[in-house]
Formats: sequence, C-alpha cells, structure tokens
Amino acid sequence: MSHLLRTVRDLGVRFGPDRAGMVAPIFALTLVPILFAAGAAVDYSRASSERVRLQAALDAAVIAGAKDGTANWTSTASNVFTARFGAANGASTQFSASNGVYTGTASASSPTAFVGIAGYKHIPIGAKAAAAAGNSGDNSCILTLGQRQASHG
Repeated sequence: MSHLLRTVRDLGVRFGPDRAGMVAPIFALTLVPILFAAGAAVDYSRASSERVRLQAALDAAVIAGAKDGTANWTSTASNVFTARFGAANGASTQFSASNGVYTGTASASSPTAFVGIAGYKHIPIGAKAAAAAGNSGDNSCILTLGQRQASHG
C-alpha cells in the first residue's frame, strides 16, 4: 500500500508544476468519486423503495391481524406480510397486542449494487405499524402513523 501512495505522490510532484493539459488528469481524478456518489444514490433510492414496500406490507399485515382479532392473529399477520413482501432480503417481523392495539415491526436489508465496492453489501431498512380494531361491529380498524411517518407522508 505504501508503494501505491509513494507512486501517487511522485506523480503529483512531477505533474504539479506543469499546467498544460491538466483537464484530463483532473477529470479522471474527480470521475471516481462522482461515479461512486451516483452509484450510492442509486443504491439509496432502491433501499428507500424497498422500505416503502416493507412499510406497506407491514401495514397490511397489522390491519389483517387487527381485523382477525382471534388468538391466531399473529399467524394471519405473518401470512399477509409474507404474501405482500416475501421472505427475501432477510425480512423478519415481530407482532404484539396490548389493550386492543395491534403493533408490528419489520426489518430487512436491501442489497447494494454500487457501494458494495466500499464494503457496504446491504442497507438495513425497517418499519413500524399499529392498528386498533373498531368496536362498531363492522369489522373496521384504524391504522395509526407515528409522528415521523405522518409528517413525511
């Protein structure tokens, strides 16, 4: 590694005083971080899209569990989540109920295509949802959003 750094330093010393034709080397040096940043944007966009899918699947799962309302509501919620999101990307869920409020959390990871070069093979994503079953007998329920979700929706 020190040989590479020494070579780059020597090139800089030789080309430093020479001002003619400096566009190509500068362009080449700036191209690498620009391409990396563009690739990171693509990976982040994909992870963001996967997080939206994860949130939608979890919302549907918690609503289905709340509408079920039986002792097996977690199985119903898990089945709906798996049908909507799938089991890919290491997706995992946790469901709980307390005082008529059904909650769920989900986590997964989105694989990277470009920033994997820098050692980031996956971007972790997560979602939370809560729903309360209605008491009106029409089998309705309410999905609630947290402050962060409500302000960005």
